Amino acid sequence: MNHLRSFHRVAAHLWAPHRAHRLARCFVAGTILAAGSAAAAGVPRSDRVPAPHPVSTPAAAPIRGVDSMWVWRDRPAGNLATAAQDLGIDRVFLFVGKSSASGDANIARSVRLLQVRGISVFALSGEPAWTFQHKAALAWAHRALALAPFDGLHLDVEPAALPHWRKHQQVLVADYLRLLDRLAPLGGPLEVDAQFAYGSITTPDGTFADDILSRVDAVTVMSYRDRAFGNNSTTAVAADWLQRAASAGKPVWLAAETNREPDCPSCTFYQEGQTRMAKVLGQVDTWAGARYPTYQGISIEDLDGWLALKP
Repeated sequence: MNHLRSFHRVAAHLWAPHRAHRLARCFVAGTILAAGSAAAAGVPRSDRVPAPHPVSTPAAAPIRGVDSMWVWRDRPAGNLATAAQDLGIDRVFLFVGKSSASGDANIARSVRLLQVRGISVFALSGEPAWTFQHKAALAWAHRALALAPFDGLHLDVEPAALPHWRKHQQVLVADYLRLLDRLAPLGGPLEVDAQFAYGSITTPDGTFADDILSRVDAVTVMSYRDRAFGNNSTTAVAADWLQRAASAGKPVWLAAETNREPDCPSCTFYQEGQTRMAKVLGQVDTWAGARYPTYQGISIEDLDGWLALKP
């Protein structure tokens, strides 16, 4: 076990919370790219400093099938509540970062204003290193649940973003599953973001995807593609998770990216804009809703990107 402890120490240094990378969504036909590749490197959501985005644009409007969104950037509570309502959103994944008096107060007010409007709010966070740094993940979860009456936890921990994912895949898979086991009893629903290729990873009990489904209350599949049908499309990459979730009786959401992804233009609607995104996601929603009984809808990554999209 010494080599595993050594590996965890190295990985923790490389992926300390302030340096944690968000894995780019550029996967190839069900294969997770190595974290060290150019396509797998990304700027952390919580560390991005984008150009100012408008509160709303004439092009941003409700989309059939879209009922949830990630919110990584702090914004005034009233602004967020109005944007969510105007976009027809029922569920918000609200980032809870480092504690500050003003930030904590705004989060608590945001939760209150959203819930008054009938919108569920889930505490959002995650670092790749939380895969094995369970103490940090648990500390965050306890803080978030004490901060505001969230409707649950929404975990964005991507073990495949770790630098030694391929070499130590089974170790990291087991670490991640133990993390879920420790978070699940904390109270309220536990939801996770999951990469679409997890069904191809075998484990002693079946597959990584099935093991996740047995531990959580819902999954959002990072099915980031800019077309509905065909090879390497949203429906193609999502079908495996949709079938597994239906068999497990677990709610499952799909997802769409709106931010710029230079390594994978086909993973985002950044180039296409609002009108094209609405058409494609409507097609996906119709297709999935007709075939998979536990399919729930589509989540948008993220509010800032959505509001900034061209018409």
